[in-house]
Amino acid sequence: MTMELFTFVRKLIIDINLQQGFRPYLVLIGDVYQSVYRFNGAESRFLEEPRLWEGLYDGFIFKTLKVSFRIPCNVAKYINEDVLGEKRIISHDQDESRPSCFQYIVN
Repeated sequence: MTMELFTFVRKLIIDINLQQGFRPYLVLIGDVYQSVYRFNGAESRFLEEPRLWEGLYDGFIFKTLKVSFRIPCNVAKYINEDVLGEKRIISHDQDESRPSCFQYIVN
């Protein structure tokens, strides 16, 4: 999220609250490890720092996705072992017999 978008969303929530008398639900979903729009000025701090939303929403509930439903088991294993060096990604797909969707060459 960029600062401009954050400012707009914050103002929208305030206006809805003032005009309609209720707070709309706000769900923030993201992954700081996949900040793909950083090149465009997006910042992960809007996910990581709930104090930025103080006054609008207090008592955020943080949920961590423990299992990926998009990454096959063999890709998760490669990323964990060869890229990250730790077991961070758990795949919903536990079928290691499926062919890998990527190839790599090591000299």
